[in-house]
Amino acid sequence: MAADVEVHADGSVTVTGFPDATKASVADAAAITAGGVPADGFDPDVSTYVVDRPANGRVPAVGAVAAAPARG
Repeated sequence: MAADVEVHADGSVTVTGFPDATKASVADAAAITAGGVPADGFDPDVSTYVVDRPANGRVPAVGAVAAAPARG
């Protein structure tokens, strides 16, 4: 079963279609990537990043790495 991942503007990530979606559905982002390259100076409190690309170049795929959950 594949999970569906949605990255929100605030840096949070929602995962659905996961066997335990109720408990593991929201995560903070630890990093974001554009075209597989990590964003320099990533800050989860920053919601806007600019990615340079060549004129008429393809828009790079954007991804996120979920932060490890806090252990209580």
